[in-house]
Amino acid sequence: MNALSVAALDGIPAHTEPAPPAPRKRARDPRLDFFRGLAMIIIFISHVPANPWAVLVPGRYGFSDAAELFVFCSGFAAAIAFGGTFVRAGFWLGTARIAQRCWQLYWAHIALFIVMFTISALAVAHGARPDFDYVAALRFDFLVEQTHIAVPAALTLTYIPNLVDILPMYIVVLAMMPIVVALHRLHPALALAAVLASYGLAWLGLGLPAQPNLELSWFFNPFAWALLFYTAFAISMGWIRAPGPSRALTWLAVAYVLFAFCATWDPIQQQIGWLHEIRQWMNRAVMKGNQSLPRFMHFLALAYLAVRLLDGRTDLLLRPWARPILTIGQQALPTFLASMALAWGSGAVLDAVGRTAVPLTVINLGGISLMVMIATVAAWYKSAPWQRSRALVAAVSVSSSR
Repeated sequence: MNALSVAALDGIPAHTEPAPPAPRKRARDPRLDFFRGLAMIIIFISHVPANPWAVLVPGRYGFSDAAELFVFCSGFAAAIAFGGTFVRAGFWLGTARIAQRCWQLYWAHIALFIVMFTISALAVAHGARPDFDYVAALRFDFLVEQTHIAVPAALTLTYIPNLVDILPMYIVVLAMMPIVVALHRLHPALALAAVLASYGLAWLGLGLPAQPNLELSWFFNPFAWALLFYTAFAISMGWIRAPGPSRALTWLAVAYVLFAFCATWDPIQQQIGWLHEIRQWMNRAVMKGNQSLPRFMHFLALAYLAVRLLDGRTDLLLRPWARPILTIGQQALPTFLASMALAWGSGAVLDAVGRTAVPLTVINLGGISLMVMIATVAAWYKSAPWQRSRALVAAVSVSSSR
């Protein structure tokens, strides 16, 4: 590949080389859809304020949580959705496709910002919980008190309230893709070096401002989370090969997962002195916002074990019981937006009616059911049934004219 030439950046071979065959469209991997859907269900449950069901989420039993699963799946899916564009259509059209997606995600973030503020304001206005300020909890009090500063800051992504911070992170990470792709075409080591440099700079203090009147950075630092995103992207693109079956690696992954379990589960670590000391150190070192290496390695260990367990058994994910989860995973953006709004609104509802067993069950199962419904409707719209109807009418017309 003549990576230094403009032709290489555009994905156009030299005139002396035969045109490469068009890459085949990849079949959907049910593991990707299943785990992305599972991540969004976990995100919903864990973001309902004071939700007792959250004790069941995996993040309570290890270093990593659903955020890692969501970002990893997003990186893997981004290679399928956008990485192929760089191969098929060239560098500049691939970059244009990324710009379009970032633009869509930007307005999705602004919509979620407005919805979350509306829910918070309504919860306060109706006294869902007198001792809890839903507006201040997400730092929307800055929007109320200094609207003339907060609104321009929100539009420029320099004001990122709590719980609406993952889409901005994804926008920045996705916007890095043309740089990573271009560097990989020059030399694979350059792409790796860029991602590692971004991660290192994040730990040295590189970040983005989250509120104009505070020295506060984005909770999800995109320069750190790029490491996980582009690990998945590189695997999906075939730039690197995921490790195959290995008994030694399996036992190493099991050992690390068990260690993380013992170091984070209170009934164990509080009874064992040295584990408690490790837990105290981990509370300082295992930072979620900067995607610390213990979290990164914990997620990779879990991912490796999941792949090994499903090896040759992916048909299990195509059975009826998994279909709702697959549907959620296939419609990631609308169901993610819904999950955040439903979770925060559910907290206000529970504050009003009480957190007894029946309301909690209705809220959690009802919220998941609504996510499935939203994903189903989104899938229906995405299938463009009106085009099939038009094609059917045209076919009938041709048939009847003969």
